[in-house]
Amino acid sequence: MASGVYSQAKNVYEQGRLPQAAAMLRQALQSTPNDADCLQLLGVIEFQIGRQGEGRKLAERAAAIDPSNSEAWNSLGLILHLTGENGAALEAFAKATSAEPRHGGAWMNRGFVMQERGRHREALEFFEQALAVGFRNPLLLFFFGNSYAALGEHGSALPYYDQAVAAARNNADAWNNRGTTLLALGRVKEGIESLREALRIAPNHRFAGVNLAQAIHRVGNTGEAMARLDEVIGRGPSATEARTVKADILVELDRLDEADEILSGMALSSSTIGARARVKQHLGFWREALELTRDSRDPLLGLVNAMTLPVILDSADTVVEAREHLREGTRRVRESKFESLDPLKDISLTTFYLAYHGIGERELQEDVTAMFRQAYPLLRFEAGHTPSRGGRIRLGVASAYLHAHTIGKLFAGLFERLDPDRFEVVFLQLGKQDEVSARLAGRAARHVVLPRSFPDSVRQVADQELDVLLYPDIGMDPHTYYLAMARLAPVQCLMWGHPMTTGSPAMDHFISSRHLEREDADCEYSEHLARLPSLTTYFKRPQDPPPLAKADFGFADEDRLYACLQTTFKFHPDFDRVLAEILSMDDRGRLVLIDAKHRQWQDLLVARWRRTYPVVAERAVFLPGMKLERYLALSALCDAVLDPIQFGGGNSSLECFAAGAPVVTLPFGLLRNQITTAAYRQIGFEHLIARDEADYVRLAHRLATDADWRAAMRAGLLDACPPLYENASAVKELSDFLGGLI
Repeated sequence: MASGVYSQAKNVYEQGRLPQAAAMLRQALQSTPNDADCLQLLGVIEFQIGRQGEGRKLAERAAAIDPSNSEAWNSLGLILHLTGENGAALEAFAKATSAEPRHGGAWMNRGFVMQERGRHREALEFFEQALAVGFRNPLLLFFFGNSYAALGEHGSALPYYDQAVAAARNNADAWNNRGTTLLALGRVKEGIESLREALRIAPNHRFAGVNLAQAIHRVGNTGEAMARLDEVIGRGPSATEARTVKADILVELDRLDEADEILSGMALSSSTIGARARVKQHLGFWREALELTRDSRDPLLGLVNAMTLPVILDSADTVVEAREHLREGTRRVRESKFESLDPLKDISLTTFYLAYHGIGERELQEDVTAMFRQAYPLLRFEAGHTPSRGGRIRLGVASAYLHAHTIGKLFAGLFERLDPDRFEVVFLQLGKQDEVSARLAGRAARHVVLPRSFPDSVRQVADQELDVLLYPDIGMDPHTYYLAMARLAPVQCLMWGHPMTTGSPAMDHFISSRHLEREDADCEYSEHLARLPSLTTYFKRPQDPPPLAKADFGFADEDRLYACLQTTFKFHPDFDRVLAEILSMDDRGRLVLIDAKHRQWQDLLVARWRRTYPVVAERAVFLPGMKLERYLALSALCDAVLDPIQFGGGNSSLECFAAGAPVVTLPFGLLRNQITTAAYRQIGFEHLIARDEADYVRLAHRLATDADWRAAMRAGLLDACPPLYENASAVKELSDFLGGLI
């Protein structure tokens, strides 16, 4: 009789009518108090209605009465798991499967506890056992996908998520996880659709809103992404992840003050302290950023501290101080022997600002790379495939800046024009998508949008089985900075988009130009230095600017305009002295500059000038940022354009030349300050290449004050510069070099 009541009660229980089922079971137990089936089910119900202690006792009693009752052990295992006793829960589930090897639910539950413990390989073995005994359950399919995704095996995870959502269309968690897996596989549009479905089912889903915001930001819909994050944040102060993601996006957008405000209002943790330190650094508050992490015992914050470098130098002495700080911090991190998984998530800093110190950095770069490769084993990853032979070269091109950015302007045209019969171009895109990136994606044989997860990116790039992996730039973006430390292709190269060596043993060739390098420059690079004949750019010549007058920019006709239209951190303290000498020679001289990206940078720079060379601070005029045509018009009407000595212009000089604006430059021995010189040498126009600082000052003053000579320089430059633009020979040079690597 009890078995019949148990079956009826179980049916009522499965309908969700728990009190009615409990009443039926209690009545049956009055006549058969040792019925294990009735005891275990009543125990489950008691646990679910809040009487956890009574529920556990009933389940334990059922298992003790009938040790061969697999359902009793399974129910006890679930109760133990839900009270946090996972070790005891695993023992109970093991007894359930021992009593009944075909108990698929118990196999699944054993796997789930292993999954929660992070032991995903063992979890998958138990899930396989559940499948082998014919157990078919949407939850099992979901758990399969979760373990494969946690292992980074997204290709294996996706079929299980597909089956899970097909079997249970309203499982928002499965739709969400399916979406993140599709994103990890680079199938961004499908991932976004899956995340939208998760939110349709559960509009307040804990994760889907944030995941969708990150995804749509990646495809350029930043406005919608921010609106979704604000919606999640508006639900309550616990939306920590949404706040963190919003701060990360604001940092990408250079809206650093807003990012700092969000992070300042969040509870202190290692991640928020690290994020605040990064923002403070980018805002120019170097010492304040260091204070946030200085005394922490957290090894991650120790690494953030080591990698924190000044943006605007207080003085030339700060170069020595900053480098010693980096050197000592690198040593401390290596001695700590700590290891972690994802440097992009943990640190997200590069040695970008080292390039602006006016001296080489090879030894430091090698030390920093060694530190990262020790701390993050994944950076020591080595793809196992070998180069293909006899067919097209499979060339991967990876950058966060192949869009309407300096890198896109300099190099995108090269990759678009590589011979498709010779190269199978795989465009590995990070960052912004726009017309430039869309054009390159359309001409590539394959377009892969890499996920923001570093481990997923490593696997996705390795899966392309590239022959050659080429980075137009390394050091500006943390994602490619870390990727370049791993061996993802048999041959790996970089170009001079950020003109400094990587220090990475995984990078083979640095593609430069014979015009860009001094004879003994090989010692500056950890890579093999390749000196190609030209600048190796395919730069579209900008249209002629409209004719504007000095008055259009707020200047008097008698003002002599010395323009240095460069980003603020290119102004090295040693360059201040040169600017002061130029302005001291010309009472009518004005130093024309462009507003800094962040007001704090400008304030720090002007404060330095006031302390050291007040004439520069007094004569400096900052103009607001402007569109290209107005920028070119300004360059053309200025009396002299000045190239910063320690880190000169590249893209900006090519734009100035097209507008007939001669640039005074002084080669300083490193690639980063020889790009303007190299362009001049390529076209045989070397009149404005100074011999030393005194000659630089003389040339600048003559260009500004001698109208006839200035006119001759303009005319000569306009006549000579056309070979610098849309240079088909540069495409051939790069093709021949890359082709010779395989």
